[in-house]
Amino acid sequence: MVYKQILCVVGSSCAKPEDSKPIIREHIYLLWPVSMISGECHKGGVDIHAREVAEELMIRFKPFPAQYHRWHGRGGFQERNEKMANLCTHLLRIVSQRSRTYGSGWTADYAERLGKTVIRKEVP
Repeated sequence: MVYKQILCVVGSSCAKPEDSKPIIREHIYLLWPVSMISGECHKGGVDIHAREVAEELMIRFKPFPAQYHRWHGRGGFQERNEKMANLCTHLLRIVSQRSRTYGSGWTADYAERLGKTVIRKEVP
């Protein structure tokens, strides 16, 4: 049986590419996922870095943008994050020390409750 890895990358919108991209590449090289997913935050950060690294390494990438800029309710961040956690086999959370929110932390916690492999990294 072939096990197809799907890597979900979440994290801080304030993370710098020089900090997060090497971590994303490292985990791609460890897992060799068939595809990657991320939230595609409009502010940039880890979500955008994940897309750029996936394109660079020619890995299929599917964005999961939230329909509405709110946490709760249909089309919000929580619902979007639940979908990503349900779909992935592995979740990589890259959080900046400067971050003031816990959305990606909530997603990592949820993925762990589902029994997914979760990797947590912190960057400046």
